[in-house]
Amino acid sequence: MKVVKKDGIYFKAVKYRKRKLLIALSFILVVCVILYNKFLWNIEVIGNEKLQTEEILNVANNAGLHIATFKPKLDTNYVIKCLKRDLPELAWIGVDVKGTKLIIRVVEKTTIPEDIIYDKSKTGDIVAKKSGVLTKIVAENGTIVHQSGSYVEKDMVLIKGVISSEILGDTKVRASGIVKMNVEYEFEKEYSYEVIEREYLDKNKYSIGISVNDKEFYINYLNKSKKYDTLKSKKEVNLFGIIISFDFYKFIEYNEINVVYTYDELLEKARAEKEDYIKSVLLGCGDYVSEREEVFKTETGIKYKSIITINENGGIFKGD
Repeated sequence: MKVVKKDGIYFKAVKYRKRKLLIALSFILVVCVILYNKFLWNIEVIGNEKLQTEEILNVANNAGLHIATFKPKLDTNYVIKCLKRDLPELAWIGVDVKGTKLIIRVVEKTTIPEDIIYDKSKTGDIVAKKSGVLTKIVAENGTIVHQSGSYVEKDMVLIKGVISSEILGDTKVRASGIVKMNVEYEFEKEYSYEVIEREYLDKNKYSIGISVNDKEFYINYLNKSKKYDTLKSKKEVNLFGIIISFDFYKFIEYNEINVVYTYDELLEKARAEKEDYIKSVLLGCGDYVSEREEVFKTETGIKYKSIITINENGGIFKGD
């Protein structure tokens, strides 16, 4: 027998064993790839329409979330807490990490435009606020276009602002009526078995400072070996185009603890967050109808998904 060719990692390693620079560079490359995946390099905000993305990211940045954040030390619960505290316009917030990308999902509190509430002179139609299945539709003024049981898309006309008469013909009116529809909402998030969480201590420190055009200067007497969350309040003044703020800082000391969850604990945690999402956001829209959930196991945890059906007022007036 004769060996025709030797191939594989072992033989390549032997072949290049004297090329120490190549081995060193290969090792450095592997280490860099591993380290690269331990940091966040992209932050995306989804679901905001009225609030500016920059405003949400600024609050998240003050909570310790920014580009190049070390993922194992990221406390998503604290970020959510700060966003809820500083942005009352948000009804629900979810933070999800996918690889080197972090997604902030938000649901804004909705208000009815004043012209819809007070303007009674316009003619127009009742259209669908969202996509869903009609469960009830009653026209008080106007003509019904779609019947109960129909699936309709957002902005489709449900009650047309027209009354037909054999004698007078078609007359434009301000459509009004009752529209109920089943709308599906999706709650989806990934959970890891092993996470680093913050254990807050009853040890707070305080300081003062000043900022000039967002450049901060404050008295820092913190112990560098310990970790702190920073809460900041400020009073701004505009002096000839220069923004000066007098800042007050509260530093909350905490320890980082490694927590390992079981499958059942992760599932319980996911269901608890889903229930919070339903109570804080969806029940303000209408009545709970049903839900269906899907759970997928991943290498590091689970991916939880729930489709929730809510019966809500589905029509909104749209003037001509």
